[in-house]
Amino acid sequence: MKVKVELNKDQDLPLAVIYTDKMTEEVERAVAFLESSASSGPLIAQQEDRLVIIKPSAVILVRVEGGDTVIYTGKGKYFSRKRLYEVYQQLGQDFMQISKQAVVNLTCLESVEASFNGTMFLRLEHGLSDYIKEAYRITPIKKKPYYGCILGGRILCTFDGLRINTKMEVLDENNDPIPGLYAAGNDTGGFFWGSYNDRVPGLAASHAHTFGRLAGQSIAGLTADEPGKAVAQEAHVDAASGASHI
Repeated sequence: MKVKVELNKDQDLPLAVIYTDKMTEEVERAVAFLESSASSGPLIAQQEDRLVIIKPSAVILVRVEGGDTVIYTGKGKYFSRKRLYEVYQQLGQDFMQISKQAVVNLTCLESVEASFNGTMFLRLEHGLSDYIKEAYRITPIKKKPYYGCILGGRILCTFDGLRINTKMEVLDENNDPIPGLYAAGNDTGGFFWGSYNDRVPGLAASHAHTFGRLAGQSIAGLTADEPGKAVAQEAHVDAASGASHI
């Protein structure tokens, strides 16, 4: 193997590049030696047919893709022969492992955004990105057939709405009922004050059903002390229409 050393005042860190037409035992021994000598410093990675040394501070993202450990910098992506945890051990305190497949440089973080599926979306420098994934939200897919679908988030409801009384009547700015105007479900305010509890599936639906029933009773002129009359009336309507009663 030929060895060439060049002195460059602008090169603050030694850079080793091996040019070869194929991987041989001699090249592999050289790589192993360089990796062992740089176990607590620069990373050795491969880009096409050359090996390069990368400073940890230049690393933006390290991710497992198709079984390969890929290192992303501002200049491109490189492939490491080491496993993700081995690379992570060399990177230092500015890095954080955000999932089983990815490590990010926190100094290259531009923004953190909440996703509808419970994960956090990380935007990094140079257009790179990834997700912080909670382990309990990840389910392996082991059996075929596989299906794909497009899923888009939508606004579910607001945390505030119309002010109502116990009869579901909408109140004006003086807290007086507006004649003939009723509200139920997510159109009413206060029920989700402070946060939207997405840990209770169907919460908004039960809110709409219950308040809608109360609004219907108020519109029909039934009071709270006449539940039997309300149930009987609903049963009569169901029998006449053939509709199923929930």
